[in-house]
Formats: sequence, C-alpha cells, structure tokens
Amino acid sequence: MGIIDSNVNPYGTHAGYDNQANFDKVLAALQPFGFEDASWHNDTCPSVALFEDDETGQMRVKMYVDFLDRSERDSPEMDQFHVYAGEDVTVYVGEDVEAAINAALKAKG
Repeated sequence: MGIIDSNVNPYGTHAGYDNQANFDKVLAALQPFGFEDASWHNDTCPSVALFEDDETGQMRVKMYVDFLDRSERDSPEMDQFHVYAGEDVTVYVGEDVEAAINAALKAKG
C-alpha cells in the first residue's frame, strides 16, 4: 500500500477533467495488481501508481492519464498516456489505453 497523503484528490483539483472513462478503465484494470489512485493536487492530470511494499513509499510504476481534449493538456502535442518505471524511465507514451495498461503491467514485472 502506498503512502496516502491528504493532498491526494483524484479529480477535484483537475478542473474540467474530461477523461474520466479512460481513467476509470485504467484504475479498474490495474488495481488488482496493486496500483492505486495517485492523483496529486499539483499534477496536471490524474494518475495511478504502484508503490514499493516498504515504508519508503517509493514509486515503482506510474501512469498519467491526461485530458482527452488535446487543447486542455499542458502541451497539446503531448500524448494521453505516460507510463514511467521509477521516477524517470519512460516505458510508454501514446494514445492507446490498452497499450498503456499493458506497459504498466510489464513494468511492474
């Protein structure tokens, strides 16, 4: 279980978030494997993550699920899904929800 903080808020801090269906699909697919909602108040979009099982709360895998409408994204040229292993290893960047889920599961090991 990851470290839960009072600043975690799945949607309320992401005004106008238009990609609830894909976020719910990602969360439902990954929760059985230990992933949890890791949305943070100052991120540009909601995310799910898998944390280490120890007290450090280190992140193993994280996926951001950006806005569906490109004009609402931090940069319109950015893709909808970004999957990272650890803090800085890019595993997947793209528009395909199934490919993003599979990349997150593969990165989990």
